[in-house]
Amino acid sequence: MSCHCRRGRLGCLPSMADPTPTPAPSKATVFLRRSFSTLALWALVTAIFVSRSSWAYLGLIAVLTVIATLEYFRMLKAAKVPSYPCLGLGLAIGYCAALQIPLARGYAPHPALDGVFLFAALAGAFTLQLRHPVKGLESLLSVAANVLGFVYIAFLFNFLSRIIFLTDGAGAVAGKVADQGAHLMLWVLAVTKFTDMGAYITGSMIGKHKMIPHISPGKTWGGF
Repeated sequence: MSCHCRRGRLGCLPSMADPTPTPAPSKATVFLRRSFSTLALWALVTAIFVSRSSWAYLGLIAVLTVIATLEYFRMLKAAKVPSYPCLGLGLAIGYCAALQIPLARGYAPHPALDGVFLFAALAGAFTLQLRHPVKGLESLLSVAANVLGFVYIAFLFNFLSRIIFLTDGAGAVAGKVADQGAHLMLWVLAVTKFTDMGAYITGSMIGKHKMIPHISPGKTWGGF
């Protein structure tokens, strides 16, 4: 704390010095964190794969959907983008339940399911926005951010639920995850996680030229 004196009734006013910025974690720390998350994920995936429980597969997809949705709205808050996280989280949970419960019971989802939830995402965001004054593009951005969160995470990611249950193949039984569906899910998770780890390790070793520093400062062309 430093003291700056000014003439007037207030006399000597204390002012707080700028806080010391938190140092960025080292590459070794980041690598250990990612390695731990990878091992934890694959331990869980292996247990689910061995169990062949329909509810375990769907539960994993639902949990990942909820975590990704929470992270998405956390990023919006950090960027000071107005949003409605309760609406987004409710839509994500509701969509997972409405889609996955019929699949686990051996039924195809209702044909209107996707349209109903897309309408709910749009109408819900507009309705909540009406409670506040219209501020030009800020109001539109608020609605668009909420709709995008549902479409990009809950809607698109749950195509995996359809794939593992509705894929034809040997041993396919309604309401059960067949071999082909289980292998497809394993492949999707493997490609996603190991591509991320491989890009980080390679980029840390040989990456010199930044790729999109205004979005992700750590991304390099070498890692890509």
